[in-house]
Amino acid sequence: MNNKYLFLFTIGPVQSYIQQSRKTRDLFASSRILSLLSSCAMQAIQERNEHNEIIFPYFEAEETAPSYPNRCIALVEESNISEMGEDIEQIVRNKYEEMARQYIGEEANAVVLREHLQVFWVFTEYKDDYESAYKNLEEAMGMVKSLRIFKQDNNAEYEIRLKQDKRRIRKCNLCGERLVTQYNNSKNYKSNYKLTSYEGLCDICLLKRMYQSEKREDEFLSTSSIALAYWKRDMARKTSFSEYYKRIQDILKEEFSDEILYGNSIPIDTSHLQYDELKRLLAKIRNEQNNISTLKRRYYALLVFDGDNMGKWVSGEFFQQKYREDGTGQKKVSQLLGQYAKWTKTYLNMNQEELGSVVYAGGDDFMGFIPLDHLFTVVQTLREKFEDMVNGPLCELKEDQNKNISFSAGICIAHYKTPLDKVISEARKQEEIAKRNRSIINSNEVDKDSFSISVLKRSGEHILSTLSFRTRKSENAVLNILSTIMEKMESFSDNFIRVLDREWSGMEQVHKATGRESFLNCKKNMILSETKRVLARSCLVEPDKAKEVIEDLYDKIKEFYETCCVQDTSFQNFISMLYIIEFLGRELNDN
Repeated sequence: MNNKYLFLFTIGPVQSYIQQSRKTRDLFASSRILSLLSSCAMQAIQERNEHNEIIFPYFEAEETAPSYPNRCIALVEESNISEMGEDIEQIVRNKYEEMARQYIGEEANAVVLREHLQVFWVFTEYKDDYESAYKNLEEAMGMVKSLRIFKQDNNAEYEIRLKQDKRRIRKCNLCGERLVTQYNNSKNYKSNYKLTSYEGLCDICLLKRMYQSEKREDEFLSTSSIALAYWKRDMARKTSFSEYYKRIQDILKEEFSDEILYGNSIPIDTSHLQYDELKRLLAKIRNEQNNISTLKRRYYALLVFDGDNMGKWVSGEFFQQKYREDGTGQKKVSQLLGQYAKWTKTYLNMNQEELGSVVYAGGDDFMGFIPLDHLFTVVQTLREKFEDMVNGPLCELKEDQNKNISFSAGICIAHYKTPLDKVISEARKQEEIAKRNRSIINSNEVDKDSFSISVLKRSGEHILSTLSFRTRKSENAVLNILSTIMEKMESFSDNFIRVLDREWSGMEQVHKATGRESFLNCKKNMILSETKRVLARSCLVEPDKAKEVIEDLYDKIKEFYETCCVQDTSFQNFISMLYIIEFLGRELNDN
């Protein structure tokens, strides 16, 4: 006789596995491999019994390019639930080994692969009370994950390599944890294993490097390709760039990278038969670039966001009683998030509008690369569409109509040469800062539902600012204001920001010591009056047009200042966002 159970299955490691990436294709492959393993587990659960049902996430077995989270919750009917858990775990581990053999070859080390994969599963009896069963399930998973089972390393592999070839005693360039299995000790590109010069990878990281997607040209764009997306589009429209660009790709083949467009050294020897032709092509591109006076972009943005309070939504806490107990509300959330994830992949497609490239989109969590040209517009559109596609249809199921699912976003703006693992780590850090943010909206304290931006300049300077998506007037007005300020700031030097920073940042520190009300509110009239004065001194347009230009920018900065007052943020946060806007405008515009 079968009993009903709520079953939770997770696969790891996640954060370390994804973050240990040197190239964007490593990052994408990390996400896709974990998604395929999750998909494999969910499909096995469904095929085991026709009554088994995936509650979270929304699962479609026919999905060709899956972006699933590393965990799934299922309502299952089983006579021996422990046997089912062991079977599903074995299927996932076999799938992992199968992928390694497919992309690396039979020499892939099965022992290392099995020890790397962390699989956890728990279950609890289901008695038509989903909320209680879910809480028991999470508690059980917490206890299981608190146990750390490890195998003592006897250094046998190290001793063998020491006797055979001392050059093989080196750690993997990506993870820095395991010994390399394939390495390239020359300065040339090694195409067999896609290794750059003097690079060595272990089996785990080699699988990421060797993994190939059916749409590889769409999904493995480099950081330089993301940064240059709009520059290449503009060049193609105004010049013969496309013809030269295609010929350069044909010459370099596997060694091609958009980095060569920045004037970097040519990645082939001078003795190469087509070296002189390559130099001529690059010279033609430089000449045409100078003729249309278009700056090349060197920075890009990595965006990550995560749904707020998703544990409570999946448990059914915010749904009406009748939708909470049978899991109807939870299934609806999963379905809506799945539809939203599909939409993001279509919206952020570098081959269409060049708005970005998705690493993964699981619905409530997202990671993607975005060119700086439309950063604020893209983030706002993602936020607005989330509201329309997820919160709108949930109204009839919710207990409190004022309670909505929101998301907190972390954005890292970095130079294309900044190590990718550092960029990923910084974006994750900003996401956590956004989740800790507290704002005052309409006299009510609002937590999360924020975005935090960090700029990692090539010079080493680091700027960050955090704001809530919501304001008193509109749900998403902040990003509109920032985008408009950036456009209007083209007619000004950045001197006015530096003067305001120098004059008021120190005073804020003194003000905090007094314990009085918010510095922005207390000194509002003085700061805004000074802002108007320094704007006049920083204006770069003709005197007869200056007054109107100054008023336009001042009105928008005043609106942004009042938004910061409403959100009860600091002056330093306000001025840091102005620095970020100025940096973005300078990066994107010739002047």
